Amino acid sequence: MVVRKIKKYVYAQRDYYDLKKIFPDASYTSISDRGNFIVRTAIAPDSLGSIYDIEFQGGVDYKSTVYLYKPFSYKDNLNEFPHYYRFDESKQALELCLYFPGEYNSKMQYKNTIVPWAMEWLYFFEHFMITGTWFGKEIQHNNGETHDSI
Repeated sequence: MVVRKIKKYVYAQRDYYDLKKIFPDASYTSISDRGNFIVRTAIAPDSLGSIYDIEFQGGVDYKSTVYLYKPFSYKDNLNEFPHYYRFDESKQALELCLYFPGEYNSKMQYKNTIVPWAMEWLYFFEHFMITGTWFGKEIQHNNGETHDSI
């Protein structure tokens, strides 16, 4: 059990420093003594895309999570909005649905998984805002709702 926690701590450190390299202009970064981290930055899905305020969270005690902060373009009707887990009232942000439970683990590097999955999610989000159709991969959740699993 202790060895597993140490490995998760090492993986979290790696991911935190990778994110700081990828996003050197991040507006906020933090890592705790326990290896839990937050990196908040502005990203665009491609060179022509809009810029979005995103927060990456992860570490020893938390699942890997990505939040999309307001303001972002949506019609204020989250019932019609696709592919997110929940709207976090305290953050005023969407928790993005990037992977199905079990599809990601802490051994996998953020820079090769979570970051490109978030970029792809934003790419499909921009197309959804224009067309009203989600063109990304989908997976059926246990509650019967269809969510994105990139």
